[in-house]
Amino acid sequence: MNQLATDFSEHADFLGVYIQEAHAADVWPLGSHVVVNKHKTVEERISACWQFMESTGWSASLPMVVDNIDDSCMNTFTAHPERYYVLDKEGCVLTRGEPSEEGLGVPHDLNDLRQFLDQRCKTTGI
Repeated sequence: MNQLATDFSEHADFLGVYIQEAHAADVWPLGSHVVVNKHKTVEERISACWQFMESTGWSASLPMVVDNIDDSCMNTFTAHPERYYVLDKEGCVLTRGEPSEEGLGVPHDLNDLRQFLDQRCKTTGI
């Protein structure tokens, strides 16, 4: 995502939204590489977000916000466990990443997003 944000910075704004932990250790443990309990407060979610950014190399130049503890962003956009969305200037969804055919937990192919943005830049200048 960092590279996409850099490559399309003149045409689009990127924003990450950290939502509830998909595999909270106290709810749906996935193993020892993800050890985050279900967030009970916004402060816990913010702390987990910082851990995520550090562990994944999320660029500090790519804005990241945190969903509220009621998960309104996640629920509105059906974003669990992960999604990407492209919205136009009016806030209408143009496209979104769907879970991989291999199942949940398989990362989205960001080449699909790159192709969409390339085409959108050519046809509309975004």
